[in-house]
Amino acid sequence: MVPRDEREDEREVTVLIAEDNPDITRMIHLALKRHFKVVTAPDGAKALELVPRFSPHLIITDLMMPVMDGIELVERLKADPNTSSIPVVMLSARDEIEQEMSERGCVADVYMSKPFSTRGLSKLARELVSPLTS
Repeated sequence: MVPRDEREDEREVTVLIAEDNPDITRMIHLALKRHFKVVTAPDGAKALELVPRFSPHLIITDLMMPVMDGIELVERLKADPNTSSIPVVMLSARDEIEQEMSERGCVADVYMSKPFSTRGLSKLARELVSPLTS
């Protein structure tokens, strides 16, 4: 668990992290909390529950998770007119995930391979939400 920054809840832009590995969740949260309000979920099902409550501007999801994986999460988000425009970053340790996902018709906005740079992820997150916050 990452201690919340006192000002984190005041931030206008919310990022939802769907990741079952607590260490990776913590690492991403630490990288993003300076710029965003961060909400976390241990799987895709919990992430879907949190979307209406927190109205995230960006979702970062792992591919492989229990209960509901990242593929199903992205499919459900992109199929719903209320959530289809939320940018989604898919994290995966598997090679060529972008091509596999495209072939399945499940398209996240960006794919990042694990291991990844938290600095690079933070920069990418800011770029993805900049049109929403300008």
